[in-house]
Amino acid sequence: PQQLDAQVIQAQAARDAAQAEIAAAQADIDTGWSFVRANDPDIGKNPERDLGQAAELLAQANAELQQSRPNWLTIVKQAQEANRLADGAIANARGELEAMNKLRAQAQRAQQLASGEVQKIAQFAGLHEADLPDDSGARLRRLQSELQQAYAALQSAEQHEETARAEDLRQANSRYTSVQEHAEALYQDLYEVFQRVDQLRRQLAGSVEGAEQALARAEQRYQTYSAYFANSSEPVRLIGEAQVMLDTIGNPRGEARL
Repeated sequence: PQQLDAQVIQAQAARDAAQAEIAAAQADIDTGWSFVRANDPDIGKNPERDLGQAAELLAQANAELQQSRPNWLTIVKQAQEANRLADGAIANARGELEAMNKLRAQAQRAQQLASGEVQKIAQFAGLHEADLPDDSGARLRRLQSELQQAYAALQSAEQHEETARAEDLRQANSRYTSVQEHAEALYQDLYEVFQRVDQLRRQLAGSVEGAEQALARAEQRYQTYSAYFANSSEPVRLIGEAQVMLDTIGNPRGEARL
């Protein structure tokens, strides 16, 4: 009787251990499927495949459990392997989601930087349009077109899933990075032109002031010595021509005109 009781206890312990392994595996499988389904567009097929294999093994373990004389060792091994597959699937799924989120964050940061650079150029060009080269507008429009293409790639990522989504995000990041580089080069070009024009404008202002002072002195001297030029209109003509030349300068815009 004591030997029989010991066998019953061992059998019950084996059943309990097997059921515990099955329950643990089932919990991990359920957790894995919940995570995969909640983030399905960002997760590839491998975690789903592994969870499917885990479920098949667990089904086999449960079928063995229903036998009149279950093989407890087989059940435990199947449940443990199912658990291992489920754990691996969860880890892989989380890794894929983390990688996708990283790609998404990189693309979004690149979008912010590129958009900011293009906006800066648009504002600068708007303020100094008359002083910039004639092709500035066309170059800015090309840059804005590049920005739209990068945005289209980013939007495309939301329409695709898994590998295609990751590739769209990489493409968007690459395009936005290119926009940043082109924007920096364009801004540098425009700013250098603006600096030259601003320097020319300062030089012109100094020249105009000098010319005005010279004309004022000439007129003053003419008034002082007009009696000596009673028979000549040459001083008046020269002063008049100089004034007309000065007046025609006006307020020129653009590097060549300045």
